Formats: sequence, structure tokens, C-alpha cells
Amino acid sequence: MDGTFNDSENSIIIQVRSMWDGNIDIFKLSKKHPLRKTMESYSERIGVDFPFLRFFFKGRPIAAENTPEYLNIEHSDIINCYQFRY
Repeated sequence: MDGTFNDSENSIIIQVRSMWDGNIDIFKLSKKHPLRKTMESYSERIGVDFPFLRFFFKGRPIAAENTPEYLNIEHSDIINCYQFRY
């Protein structure tokens, strides 16, 4: 085991589901890195500013500094995304 991102023990593939249209995007990420990068990348993919999105895992809000490891997110889990308008 070399500890690289590609190491299957340190990375997972998750799904982010849009709760307004049901579309799903897939991301590969490290279990130990904050979810901010994934959340911002999803925001860019769908063309909605990051501050207008809220992410939830198993009904609980996700903070950008949370890691998949901290939230017990496993391979193939789904994060739900809601869009808010202010």
C-alpha cells in the first residue's frame, strides 16, 4: 500500500443527487479530505453558486469541512443536494 489517492482503502466513489431534478453525479474522493472540494465541484457542474446549495447525508446537514471518514460515508453512498434561493 503506497498511500496514494488511488489506494482503494483511502478513496471512495459517492453519488450526489439533486433533490430538485433527481439527477445524479458521481465523484471519486479521499476518505480523509474535507468535502468542500467535492461540493464546490458539484456546484460548478450544475451551474449553481455554492452558497445556494445545501448537502445532506442520511438526513443530516454536511459542513464543508466534514470528511467522508468523519461522517461514515462509504463507497456508493448518496449525498442529497437541495437548492435554496434567497
